[in-house]
Amino acid sequence: MRKKIMTLAARIAASIAIVALAIFVGLEIFLGLYNPVETSLALMYEHEQLLTINGMIFREESYITSSDDKVLDYSVSDGEKVSAGDTVAMAYKDSEDADTGKQIEELQRQIDTIKSNSTVNDYYVLDLDSIKKDIVEALYGIAGVCGESGVGDLHRLTEDISGSVTKKQAATGAVLNFSEKISELEREIGELKDSISVSPISVTSPEAGYFFSQCDGYENAVDVANITSMTAEDFRNVVPSEVPDDAVGKIAKSYEWYYLFTADRATAQIFREGGSVELRFPTSGASSFPAYVDKVNYTEEEALVVLRCDYMSDEYAVARNQTVQVVTQRTEGLFVDSSAIRINDGITGVYVLVGVEVKFRKVEALYSCEEFVIAAADGDSDSLRLYDYIITKGNDLYDGKLIYRQT
Repeated sequence: MRKKIMTLAARIAASIAIVALAIFVGLEIFLGLYNPVETSLALMYEHEQLLTINGMIFREESYITSSDDKVLDYSVSDGEKVSAGDTVAMAYKDSEDADTGKQIEELQRQIDTIKSNSTVNDYYVLDLDSIKKDIVEALYGIAGVCGESGVGDLHRLTEDISGSVTKKQAATGAVLNFSEKISELEREIGELKDSISVSPISVTSPEAGYFFSQCDGYENAVDVANITSMTAEDFRNVVPSEVPDDAVGKIAKSYEWYYLFTADRATAQIFREGGSVELRFPTSGASSFPAYVDKVNYTEEEALVVLRCDYMSDEYAVARNQTVQVVTQRTEGLFVDSSAIRINDGITGVYVLVGVEVKFRKVEALYSCEEFVIAAADGDSDSLRLYDYIITKGNDLYDGKLIYRQT
């Protein structure tokens, strides 16, 4: 009997030992496989290296003058192209007459909008999808303008919506009679004209070019014809002249303008005469445009760089002094967080997760900084590839390790 009890106890002990061993082995396997890691997808990324410089804009400019000491209401925007004889402003006796003149202009625009959009004879009026798209885009534009401090485009966007709604009504067969509305607006214009104490005088452009309302005295400070012969010292000696009392604006005779700045010799060598660079004004967002390197005049320690550009925009055209970003290099490749970079047997690379297995992939850095690396995307089969799962966080990583899951 005692022998049977011993045998039973031995069996129980053996069973417990087997279960414990199974739990231990299972736990070891589980812990080996269940080793959560964090990953990021290898995606294409374009990185730009930017050089920020400070300089001045010069053009071939001439003053627009008016002998009448009156309140001006400008008819064209800064940077807008005008022809010789075009009206650029109306000179009123006082601010009250000027305000009345603006009301007249607004009413006349309403009449022009109604007349141009109230007919169904034009093919574009019949395109309902296009009309609806125009309305939606204008609404989004108004929402964007209202979310910003400036409202310069609000008037134009409101006119766009009004015109598009009129087109939609006409295109859908609505019976529209605008004669009464036009007559009403014309009566208002007549009454406003009668209320003006002195008829305004038209200020015209003496020549064709691009109009600017602000004068700063630098209009004739630099001879554009000889601008490429200037040195850094010449540039520092440029000073503004006194603006004539009768100046009411200016005309840039050509769409070309020059951007001048000084730089040390190392920086100046980025700019090669006869070549081109990409410029970007920080205020204009991500849009960039080409500029041509007309001249780099070196002295002992520095150089004057003369860039020429034929891109005209009212976003920056008013200010003489401008901060500009130059795109010195553009690198495209796979984005890799610097924390994922590893050195394995002297080879730089990253660990990636392929299914449940860890693999080491080589990385050829095209660009690197403290935060990230841009890696070549056209390497061999052992290199990092597009859409690989890069392991950015994990413990005890090695080639061939099995990972139960990823997070």
